Amino acid sequence: MIDRLSWLHISDFHFTAGGDPFSQTVACKALLKDVTERVAENGPVEFVLVTGDIAFSGQPAEYDEAANFMRRFAEAALVDISRFFFVPGNHDVDRHVHEFAQIGAVQVLSSQQQVDTALGNLERIADLIDRQAAYRRFLIDLTPGQERTETADSLGYVTMLHLDVLRIAIVGLNSSWLSGSDRDFTNLAIGERQVENALALLSDFDPHLTIGMAHHPIEWLADWDQQSCRKVLLPRSHFFHRGHMHEPDVTTSLHHPCVVVAAGSSHASRFCPNSYNLITLNLGTAISTIHTYRYGFNARAFDHDAPIDAPCRLFQGKPPWTAEELAAALTTAAPSHGSFSRYMAALLMGQKDELPILIDTKVDFRSSGVVMEADPEQAAPAIAFLALRNLLLLYDPGVPLAERLTDCADRVIAFGGQLAGLVAVDPECSTRITDAVLNPSTTDTNTMPQTLALLEALRADEQWDTLELQARRMLARRDAALEGPATVSLVEALMHSDEGQKRREAATLGERLIETTEATVDTYLLAAGASEVAELPVRSAEIVTQALGRWPNHGALLSYGRALATRIGDAALRSTLEAAHGGAGS
Repeated sequence: MIDRLSWLHISDFHFTAGGDPFSQTVACKALLKDVTERVAENGPVEFVLVTGDIAFSGQPAEYDEAANFMRRFAEAALVDISRFFFVPGNHDVDRHVHEFAQIGAVQVLSSQQQVDTALGNLERIADLIDRQAAYRRFLIDLTPGQERTETADSLGYVTMLHLDVLRIAIVGLNSSWLSGSDRDFTNLAIGERQVENALALLSDFDPHLTIGMAHHPIEWLADWDQQSCRKVLLPRSHFFHRGHMHEPDVTTSLHHPCVVVAAGSSHASRFCPNSYNLITLNLGTAISTIHTYRYGFNARAFDHDAPIDAPCRLFQGKPPWTAEELAAALTTAAPSHGSFSRYMAALLMGQKDELPILIDTKVDFRSSGVVMEADPEQAAPAIAFLALRNLLLLYDPGVPLAERLTDCADRVIAFGGQLAGLVAVDPECSTRITDAVLNPSTTDTNTMPQTLALLEALRADEQWDTLELQARRMLARRDAALEGPATVSLVEALMHSDEGQKRREAATLGERLIETTEATVDTYLLAAGASEVAELPVRSAEIVTQALGRWPNHGALLSYGRALATRIGDAALRSTLEAAHGGAGS
């Protein structure tokens, strides 16, 4: 079975068809030589991601040069050309085509709603798409056998790969369809509708690994589009690859499932520090490693940056065994720690998400990311054990579950030994570790009690950044039972942010909460507070007034309303409060 996966990431070639090709030839020759050596050294790669700016000005002759190079790159990397996946960049737009259509579109499409409407009507965006016609012909001609399913708006696409039992989704998004000038910064949009259209194509495929890609950094999109990408795309992807800035970069987080990988320019000129990335995912350890190779002009060769490691947990699949069967197999693998098998099974199945950590002489339970940050050495056995999730999801029906776990028994034994040590130090934690109640389902549908406890613990400790990350992750599950508590937690976390953009997001989420029929007085108070910290005092007063219509004599509501009226000097709100209180008491 597959236990290791590698792929290459290249970007920003800016191929030209005229002038002196000497610099381009020298730089590309050095790149091909280095890729050949790295593949021989590190082992085979499965596919290649190319994140835009293939051409310099979107001209057909430039793509002829690009196609010739990509075929030579495929030979150097030992990857079939059908395994090359592209997205367009701003240089893949012919700016001389429908120039005024682009200028008008940037002026008119100034909100997510307007972009959503435009992406629902192909005739409205036909001229914008036509500016990338040469790029599209290049893509079709170079990879004729590639299976790509285009999104309904025809901008993005999804490709599904099967590597042994591993299911991989490549999600290509077009961030350049509104590009057309040197003032693109914060004037671009992928469009939440494009993202949702792409992700909707994955529902039947149920991928283990999802890799998103676009040319531009999310920070280059319009403010309102940045938020939708961060909330919709990143939580549902393991990797997001991009280019454009000509500088390699990797952004990782212990709490966030998505690793953002930026490629430098693979060819700016032979005098520039051209670069490319090699990503290796070890499924057995659940660790991805991003290698960056940079070209040194003086040395006439590429050198290796320090590699960056990031955790990578495959998305929850549908294994054919129950949690009870997994607990029994864990007992077989580590008989001396059988009393902990149900707790360990709940962790591997995703029914529990908290790990024990010893603080002084007491055991507390925290999320894996928090434990890892607090004490990496203490967390190591647990993290190694949790990495078994990936291998168990990639099951082979021909190999019994107990046999698979016996092959990894060292990890089960090490974690079981750590649990035994914690129980010996703090016997009070024994019940929680030994008497775990398992959900008979093979999916993690019964996470509510553990989830609520985790959110409450983070709130009590005022760990607002971690609360935000956990709440976003829970919302990404799209579980109706989790949506309400996770949204409330996210609003509270964002209200404590120093970033104005996040406070405004809190106010928007608060509005959604009070629109539901289940809204309570606490919900209204939260929404009013979110609007106030977002510097929307008028709206905060309106929310209080609406709530008073339903709960005219509620003590907490009256107290907050009076304080708000004093802070913002709102005489009308003060009168409303007096009338409501007086009317209720008469």
